[in-house]
Amino acid sequence: MKQLLKTSIAAVALTCLSAGVAHASIFTTVDFETQQDGPFIFHSDHKNAGQFWTESYGVGKELGNLVGSIIDGSNQADICADGIRCPQNNQSNYNALLNDGYVFLGREDNQQFQLKSFLASNIGVGDTLPASSFIRVTGYQGTTGVQTDLLLSGLSNGEYNFTTLTLNTGFADMYFDYVRFLGVACTKADFTGCTNGNFKVNFALDNILTATVPEPSTWLLMGLGMLGIAGLRRRNAV
Repeated sequence: MKQLLKTSIAAVALTCLSAGVAHASIFTTVDFETQQDGPFIFHSDHKNAGQFWTESYGVGKELGNLVGSIIDGSNQADICADGIRCPQNNQSNYNALLNDGYVFLGREDNQQFQLKSFLASNIGVGDTLPASSFIRVTGYQGTTGVQTDLLLSGLSNGEYNFTTLTLNTGFADMYFDYVRFLGVACTKADFTGCTNGNFKVNFALDNILTATVPEPSTWLLMGLGMLGIAGLRRRNAV
C-alpha cells in the first residue's frame, strides 16, 4: 500500500509538471475596487491593485501632474461634470486615464501573465471629441515589446459606454512581465490624424482579465490534496 501511495504521488507530480501546467491557468480580474491612498493618480505614481501593481504616466508630463483617477461609477457626478463625459454603464470603480495618461500593469510577485480582455471606454473632455480612437496595448518580455491596437466605441445617444475588448489569440497566448495601456485619439473616422498627446486622449479601464500558470509546487500540493481525499473515500468505503 505504501509503495502504491508513493507511486501515485510521483505520478501526480510528473503529470502536474508536464501536461497539467501546459494547459491549466488561474484567472485573475483587476477591478480597481481597492484604492489605498486616495483616488487621484499623478505622473509616475505606483499603486497596488490587489495581486497586481499599476504605474501611471502622462505624455509630456512631470512629477505632480494629474494623469488619472479611480472613479466610482455609482457616484461620479462631481468628477464627470463641466464638459467631462465619463462612461455611463459601470457602477463600480474604474481607472480613468486623463490628460494623455497611460498605465503599466504587472504582478506584485513578478510572475509572468497573459492578458485576455478588459473593459474600456473613451472619456470625452470639452467639445472637441475624437472622431475615432483606440487603445494600444504593449506587452513586454524584458525590454522587448509586442503591441496590438483595439478600437474604442464612439458616442451612443450622446454618451460613452464601456465595451469589452478581447485580445486576439496570438497576443492573448503570450506571457508578459508587464503590459502598457496607451490611448490614441484621431481627428478622422478612418483612423488618420492620430495622436497620444496634446491633452486629447482620455480613456477608462476596468475588469482586466489575466491568466497565469500555477507554480509547480502549487500543482504538487493540489495533487497531494486530491490523493488525500481519494484515500479518505477509500477508507470510508471499506
